[in-house]
Amino acid sequence: MLPAAAVVFALVLFKSQSRLGQFGSGLAIAIGAATKLWPALLLSGLLGKSKNAVQRLKGFLVVGLGLGMSSLLIAGWSGSTSALTWQSDRGLQIESIAATPAMADRAFGNADKYQVNISIYNAWEISWRNDSIPLLFSSLAIAAAVCFAIYATVQLIHTDRSLEGTALHTKTVILTFLALILAVIITNKTLSPQYIVWLGGPLAMLTRLPKGKGGSKALFHIGIMGFFVAAGTQLVYPITYAQLLITPPDKIATLILVFRNALLVLMTVVAVYLAAKRLNSLRKEANTVATNYL
Repeated sequence: MLPAAAVVFALVLFKSQSRLGQFGSGLAIAIGAATKLWPALLLSGLLGKSKNAVQRLKGFLVVGLGLGMSSLLIAGWSGSTSALTWQSDRGLQIESIAATPAMADRAFGNADKYQVNISIYNAWEISWRNDSIPLLFSSLAIAAAVCFAIYATVQLIHTDRSLEGTALHTKTVILTFLALILAVIITNKTLSPQYIVWLGGPLAMLTRLPKGKGGSKALFHIGIMGFFVAAGTQLVYPITYAQLLITPPDKIATLILVFRNALLVLMTVVAVYLAAKRLNSLRKEANTVATNYL
């Protein structure tokens, strides 16, 4: 819950447009990254070349470095870097996107081919003879999410200072946050119900933005998809979870999981597309401002 709260605070403070608020926005992302590594990716949505963007970067670096040094002093190097290796040691959690084809095959194909056991991380994981392929897919997908974060950083850094705080800039940042969070969720080897809570802040803030030209229907559709993803997650866990663990698993419970995960992937594609579109619009607007200035 703390990473989700950190994301909400970062966006609320980002919208404040005060220097202290901008510093606090970066601070919130640093705290989120200290509790769960993935929020560090969201820093890409806060960067730029305006004074406010510099304040956000300062907040992240000051608090991030402070927390990092404290961790080194208390836990040492191995304890401080354990988060980087801990995730790589995990298997495929049964709710994850990468495990979905195997879970479907287990319900409608050959159930004896798969083993579902609780891991040392207290998570139910699925394994089989050739499970290295989806694990590799998950790693490559995470790399793609990082590439999108880099792309967002480049686009925002080239945004003209005068666009900071405009409706276009605000909507672009929130959409970038949403797209990155979704990318993290669908590329992860684990997918806990708490991950869906991460989407609440950006989705709620998108609904509060003024209706602009174009994209309003798409944003509405993202909100609807978010509702059904949340409802599907509630059905998956805890309502039908026990039926996923038996051999063979219940077909209805498996179909609910497949539907929820397919909707998550679709939601991610739409969010990434809209964020990329807004980032390009922001870049074009910056070029127009630069041309007019010349």
